Amino acid sequence: MKARYWSGGSCDSISKRGHGRRQLDYREDGVLAIGIGNFANEMTALYVEQDRAMIFVDEAVPAGIGSASRQLLTFGLFFFDYDLDGWQDLLTANGHLEEEIFRVQKSRRYEQPAQLFWHSGPEHGCRFYEVGVEQSGGDLWEPIVGRGSAFADIACILFLLCLAGSRFFLR
Repeated sequence: MKARYWSGGSCDSISKRGHGRRQLDYREDGVLAIGIGNFANEMTALYVEQDRAMIFVDEAVPAGIGSASRQLLTFGLFFFDYDLDGWQDLLTANGHLEEEIFRVQKSRRYEQPAQLFWHSGPEHGCRFYEVGVEQSGGDLWEPIVGRGSAFADIACILFLLCLAGSRFFLR
């Protein structure tokens, strides 16, 4: 994916590899945002359009996604309203490529948990907060080798699927 972004007073063009992308208007202000899952030691990106000029800035850190997502390798992500508050939350499916990554990097594992980020809405600056096991159930945090993600809202029952992993039932 090619993206233009504003950095240090100049407009640069970058090529950003990603393992899953989705776009949305997460602040409901008409501004496009694009979420991109990345490799381990890279944050999940949240590119937000500037001045509706198709120039994007990665706002993952100020939006609350950046630091929390750095350790995991993301293969799938999507925005959906997990708590039915009207705001699009973010779920990532994660899993490393290398089965024995722990031999090289002691803190990394092949099987990794999904991540769920709750969208706070405008009253709290439209930030994302990582959701814990208490708010969503333990199955979501069971490490798997996630290779993609999808969701469906059938009869007002939300089902999540992390491909090559397990089905998660949130409602």
